[in-house]
Amino acid sequence: MDNSKIITEFHAIRKHIRRVMKLKVENNRLKIENAKLKMALIEISKAEGPYSRDPLTHAGNCIEAMKNLAIEAL
Repeated sequence: MDNSKIITEFHAIRKHIRRVMKLKVENNRLKIENAKLKMALIEISKAEGPYSRDPLTHAGNCIEAMKNLAIEAL
């Protein structure tokens, strides 16, 4: 294999490694985002506190609390 082929192959491998690293970073970001969304859904699904099933408590607190959870998750 001559030097030009080796250099070309080296650059292709380096480019591939960069793509893989970018994908790993994006994957980690998505894992964190997924965890935040999961925690928000768990909190809402408990039907406690601001998500109480009591109609008056629920109506008074739900929208504001869900807005705050959505902001945190984003």
